[in-house]
Amino acid sequence: GPPSRRGGATLSVEKNAGMDSETQYGYTAIFRWKPSMEQAGYHETVPLSKCVEGSGGGATGAGSITLQVIKCKYCINDKDSAHSVAAQFGRHWTQIWSSNHAVISPDTLAVGDLINLGNIYTTVAGDTWQYLAVRFGSSVQLLEDLNPELITADVNKLILAPGTQICVMPETCPERRPTVPGITW
Repeated sequence: GPPSRRGGATLSVEKNAGMDSETQYGYTAIFRWKPSMEQAGYHETVPLSKCVEGSGGGATGAGSITLQVIKCKYCINDKDSAHSVAAQFGRHWTQIWSSNHAVISPDTLAVGDLINLGNIYTTVAGDTWQYLAVRFGSSVQLLEDLNPELITADVNKLILAPGTQICVMPETCPERRPTVPGITW
């Protein structure tokens, strides 16, 4: 869903230095929001409004902003590393590194870097959540976590429509893949 105060979204309006309080463009709106995984794939234009206190008793400004949460991406924060991001998903740090070919060293991630969590897989006829979990050495739960906008009531029986884009985090370490009867890695 859209950003909310509960979801950590903030909108602040600050008076620009050196501008007269009566000047229409004397304010800057700053919108801050860190989307959650549940908002993957979110794309919407959201109306904004804020009452700005001025010397004349207040002025109302309105506008809108287009928000897009890019599927299978993660924005690095000040305490993040390849290790910590991978750990959030029960993965090894090499999985994050192998999904980001432009990252020369997993120790060089900087605040604000937009990295790939995994790969986008386009489904074909007959794909199911369970089949994809086995194929990519994952779990249905991880696929649900990475693709919340696609989840229905009975995800284990759902056959995915061909052409559906799924975020997958393949297990890169064969020793860490879950054992599945009849399948050898």
